Amino acid sequence: MKIFAIILFLLPFLCGVSAVEAADRVAESGVCDTLDRKVVRAENREQREQERIERQRERAERRNGREESEPTTARKVARMVLPVSTFNFGDIRRKGGDLVKEFTFRNEGTAPLVLIRVITSCHCLRASFPKRPVAPGGEGKIRIVYEPNKSEEGMFNKVIQIYSNSVTGREIITVQGNSIDGELPVKRDRKNKN
Repeated sequence: MKIFAIILFLLPFLCGVSAVEAADRVAESGVCDTLDRKVVRAENREQREQERIERQRERAERRNGREESEPTTARKVARMVLPVSTFNFGDIRRKGGDLVKEFTFRNEGTAPLVLIRVITSCHCLRASFPKRPVAPGGEGKIRIVYEPNKSEEGMFNKVIQIYSNSVTGREIITVQGNSIDGELPVKRDRKNKN
């Protein structure tokens, strides 16, 4: 429409005709039809977009209504539970060999639990986990191997992330300790100190 107004405004000056004659010439040339078609197309696009958004909103409302009407026990979901998710190795020799800890987990859901991947925070950690689904009520083990010789001396706190199809999402395991070069300090029994 802006283009039409500009043409109507300039045409009398350029051609030496009146504004009414200029409007008639523009109408005869088909410029108005083209502009009208563009406007109609734009309006149709906007209307289609609004209809699409409304359909999506209706689908989401139907889905939410269905989910709210179904009891949560009716849906089959996996739920991973880690009774123990941290372990402290204490003082360890850095060149003393690998340390192993197994963490047991349970599936307290109603669907099979599938561990997708386990990510460690350090190259000094290795993790192995069951590749087969764990049935509802079943248990599995995640085996963590810490290699102190691949890490720096001193206190460590390493994180292992467990990704699965559990409704709880990502689970975290931490292992910690103190890696010492050389001999470990001798622990004295307090009772025999006298």
